Amino acid sequence: MKSQSLMNFNVPIETKDRFNQICALTRKTRTAVLVELMERYIVDQTSVLKSRGRQIERIDEMLDEIRLRTPLKGFKEFLGSKQLQTLSARQKGFKSVSAPNDVAGI
Repeated sequence: MKSQSLMNFNVPIETKDRFNQICALTRKTRTAVLVELMERYIVDQTSVLKSRGRQIERIDEMLDEIRLRTPLKGFKEFLGSKQLQTLSARQKGFKSVSAPNDVAGI
């Protein structure tokens, strides 16, 4: 025999009365019905939780792939690369359109 534990909880009176009537009509004890409902809930929620876990794992894998393809730069590195692009464009003879003086000179 499995070990057991007594559970007590509050239920609205109307719900308890309906539950008692249904249990009597189906010739099942309240305990048997409640245990069956609890076991069904455990099975259902276990599959829901597993599914959520798999979804989170897939999201993490996608984020890891993105991180590998596009390594994050620090702020100084970001600014440094923008300045290098501006310098190389100026060295090639292109005018920068970001400065108001350059626009006025056109």
